[in-house]
Amino acid sequence: MKKILLIVGIIFLYSSCEDVLVEKPKGTVIEQFYRTGEDLETAVNAIFSPLQSIFRLTYPMVTEVLSDFQLGRGSFAVLNEYEGFDGTHVTRSSQMWNSFFLAIRNANLVIANAAIATEASEAEINQYTAEAKFMRAFSYSLIIPFYGKLPLRTEETISAVDIPLSG
Repeated sequence: MKKILLIVGIIFLYSSCEDVLVEKPKGTVIEQFYRTGEDLETAVNAIFSPLQSIFRLTYPMVTEVLSDFQLGRGSFAVLNEYEGFDGTHVTRSSQMWNSFFLAIRNANLVIANAAIATEASEAEINQYTAEAKFMRAFSYSLIIPFYGKLPLRTEETISAVDIPLSG
């Protein structure tokens, strides 16, 4: 009985491996995405997703604990001492950095690609470009108090590796 179960198990394992090597693309290329006003609206909405994740707890707590308005408890208690970040807060700081710069990247993609929307009206293109520029500026205004000088990512420098810090 054990031999039969072993043979059936081996046959099952070998027969189920064929689909693992088949790749199924999950992305959308820019040339096919930025066409309509709805596509532009979806791209602008993608700016908000990383900001929502950071605004649930981390950003409000770190902002308020560093002021005299609130005392941190638990893992936020260390911030009351104004002595920098410990191991826990380095992770929180990197989450804030990543979330803000992901929002900035998404805004830059909208700004750079809105003009190729062939099925969108000029008014829609202008509206969504302006919204993306506002959200990019808003993200920078929230992150600058924590880090000071930052690399200034715009639609022109979106793929550059070394960017000087903003003045």
